[in-house]
Amino acid sequence: LEQVQIGMTQRQVRFLLGEPVLKDPFQGDRRWDYVYYLKPGDGPAVHRRVIILFDGGLVSGIEDSGPRQ
Repeated sequence: LEQVQIGMTQRQVRFLLGEPVLKDPFQGDRRWDYVYYLKPGDGPAVHRRVIILFDGGLVSGIEDSGPRQ
């Protein structure tokens, strides 16, 4: 996620983060949602949601909820 930058193409984002978990049918290819859940064996579960916004096929914004327990 740290490598994703404003101005990158959708192809570059897909290479770094993989396919998005959710694609908003109303936003088309303008918003990709990535949802992460990690539950280590002896630790608390960590949730994280990242939204990548596109304009003209290029990253125009990144919204990151940050790790939450």
